[in-house]
Amino acid sequence: MVVEAAKLIFGSSGESLSVAIFDVDPANWDDEVYNPEIQANEDKLYKRPGYGALAKP
Repeated sequence: MVVEAAKLIFGSSGESLSVAIFDVDPANWDDEVYNPEIQANEDKLYKRPGYGALAKP
């Protein structure tokens, strides 16, 4: 479903897309995902998260 949506939205072929899903313990979310992947790439975000340091006031 994710790949089909991306193909439709971006006009991509299935061959040019990949999807990875990782289980993350909620207690480790900030250290493993939010800080290094989301907050560190703030300048590349198309949509800011509605939580954490990047949430708009």
